[in-house]
Amino acid sequence: MKDSYVFYKDKLQGEYKDVFDQVEMYVNCENIDELTREDRLGSLLDMLLSAQESGRPVKKVVGDSIEDFCKMFC
Repeated sequence: MKDSYVFYKDKLQGEYKDVFDQVEMYVNCENIDELTREDRLGSLLDMLLSAQESGRPVKKVVGDSIEDFCKMFC
């Protein structure tokens, strides 16, 4: 059974958490089935945790526009 991203998102801090929360809110407003939503948010969480751990800026993950990233991500 696949673990839910919800159990791990509290490991994000600062701007990484802010970006994740913004994308999560956007994704939850879209008409995406639960399995796909879970998969995409889990992938985003992995990317952001990796960036956070290596000290890579959030913009290296999502680019300059969170709105554009959300549209592309969905």
